[in-house]
Amino acid sequence: LNPGFSVPVPSQLLGLLPTLPAAAWPEGFQLEEYATKLQQNNAVVGTGTKSPFVRVSENYSYPILRRAARLSYAIWIILESIQTQGSPSKQDILEETSIAKRLQLASTQLDFVNNALRQALPES
Repeated sequence: LNPGFSVPVPSQLLGLLPTLPAAAWPEGFQLEEYATKLQQNNAVVGTGTKSPFVRVSENYSYPILRRAARLSYAIWIILESIQTQGSPSKQDILEETSIAKRLQLASTQLDFVNNALRQALPES
């Protein structure tokens, strides 16, 4: 990465990407490339205090359920800028005690965005 290079996705999300996914990443999946570059260049991340970029899947003491819980909150860093009718509020997300429910809410929001993009973009 070049100095000043900006990654378009929060490092909190990139750090959650598994290094050995169960299935191959889709063709053209750029997030893995960003995460790999951050890792290879020993990048530091953070706004106030700087910390080394870490992929949690390389830390075997970081359980899969904990990674899912972290994702269920971190995904809203991106989704909060895409409020749609019926979107849960930040307070709703914080008060939801079920990891699965928070992930389902995020999935529903992502499906909505993807469907809107499909309708807006011409077919090729």
